[in-house]
Amino acid sequence: MTNSVQYGMTTVTIEGADRAIDAGEWLNKHRINYQIEMDNWLSNPPRYQFTFTDRKHATHFALRWR
Repeated sequence: MTNSVQYGMTTVTIEGADRAIDAGEWLNKHRINYQIEMDNWLSNPPRYQFTFTDRKHATHFALRWR
């Protein structure tokens, strides 16, 4: 899993579809704004990029889900 900064946004990678779904539900429950994209359609397990504009939210997310 990687963490990178792009255009003032912070991206955290999560592996596995079930884990990504759980992470998205957790973000929605905590009302944290994010965007999600699939990193590589052919990777096994699948990898998902969660992108945040607020670094504090990204850090909290990474500590919980990485």
